Amino acid sequence: MSEVADPSRGRARWGGAVVLGLLIGTVIAIGVRLPGWWQSASGSAGSSGTEVSAKAQRLGKLIDAERVRAGCPILRPNAVLEAIARNRSQSITGDSAGAIGHVDSDLRDPQDRASAAGYRDRVVENLAVGLPTADEVMAAWLNPRIDRALQARLDDCTLVSVGIGHSTRRLTSRFGAGVWVVVLGAG
Repeated sequence: MSEVADPSRGRARWGGAVVLGLLIGTVIAIGVRLPGWWQSASGSAGSSGTEVSAKAQRLGKLIDAERVRAGCPILRPNAVLEAIARNRSQSITGDSAGAIGHVDSDLRDPQDRASAAGYRDRVVENLAVGLPTADEVMAAWLNPRIDRALQARLDDCTLVSVGIGHSTRRLTSRFGAGVWVVVLGAG
């Protein structure tokens, strides 16, 4: 018995191949690098991409070491979260008293920013301002006298994806140079 050709099956396969090709092309075009994602550049004004990449890479390694210590898996890179973190590190401002918060000038919190960028899972954000090195950032985040919630976010094993943004700009006269944003996601 001969098989009757179904033209719709051929179109479905072709359509799937086109979608896959577009996805791969998009990943290549936006520069997503897997694995070894800590080597991706996080551009910032006022410093070379290499310097910022090295700082982001160092912070990523410190975060992963803390997560392993807490019994959590290391984080997977997420291009959407990285873009959110990078943009936030460039746009974050202090209020009139110089205080820094998670709500931006458009009154969006981290979850609102993630949803607007198409990321549908839960997110949390850690910020550090005025600290020039990743080691100082982690020391502050792990200091229980500063804010226990910062370490709790890093040690939350339900958070599995990450994006890191860093800027060497000086936010206000109250703080030294260095703006760090880490966005952790559950998907």
